[in-house]
Amino acid sequence: MNSIDVSKPVIAYIKEEEILAKKEKEGKISYKEIYIPFIDSIAKRMNENKSKYPENNYLNKIDIDDLLDALQRHLNKIRCNYENDTETKEEHLAAIGANAMMILAQINNK
Repeated sequence: MNSIDVSKPVIAYIKEEEILAKKEKEGKISYKEIYIPFIDSIAKRMNENKSKYPENNYLNKIDIDDLLDALQRHLNKIRCNYENDTETKEEHLAAIGANAMMILAQINNK
């Protein structure tokens, strides 16, 4: 059995002698340009704080300005590179992504 690199589209594994069935994809969302480890880091961030926030808490009414402040604090920590910062830049980027997701949820739930 051949090993398949799941980071590449399945279409890349067609051998010349193989013929695949057609699959309609016109007008459908493609995830080829999404960096999946970033999505994983946001999910990890959302799961880390279950002791403070119940599941799906972000779907409840939250002041968008509070979320923007939180996002800005994490952005500042990346930009300013504080010496006593206990979080990595990757953790701050995950927090920014999580806050952006929560802001979008608030906008869509108005």
